[in-house]
Amino acid sequence: MFKFSQLKKQPQVYDSQLLSKMQAQFYFRCPLQFRHKYLIMEQKIMEAKKLEHEIYKMKDEDEGWKKLKISLEFAPQNTLNSKFIIIRHALAWHNYFKRVTEFKDSSIYHYDLIDPPLQYLGTKQCDKLKQEINKLDFDKVYVSPLLRHII
Repeated sequence: MFKFSQLKKQPQVYDSQLLSKMQAQFYFRCPLQFRHKYLIMEQKIMEAKKLEHEIYKMKDEDEGWKKLKISLEFAPQNTLNSKFIIIRHALAWHNYFKRVTEFKDSSIYHYDLIDPPLQYLGTKQCDKLKQEINKLDFDKVYVSPLLRHII
């Protein structure tokens, strides 16, 4: 029987210095009509990262993270008669960013939001669900190679 605890944790390939250089290059290459949107997005990402750092310092019993309306508790649906079990990734950084900043302009993109890893609360969601998932009997597991699926 497969156990998720057998999976090895992948190193995070999220090089923030390299991303900063790429962001600077992108800003100067992006069309003039999008530059103001890009600057707003950059500012909102900085605000979201600051809030993420504050959330990271919180303990489970703290109430501050609840203002984001993110649940850490999950109750799996009935899986007894299921041939397939689909598990969506937990809270990734791009989900968190949109929820915190409400920045929804899809006409520009940002390197921090391309293949983002799980956000801190997303890793906590996974930890809370681990015991429930390990009760299930799997024959095969298919996992996306995206960072938010590999913890």
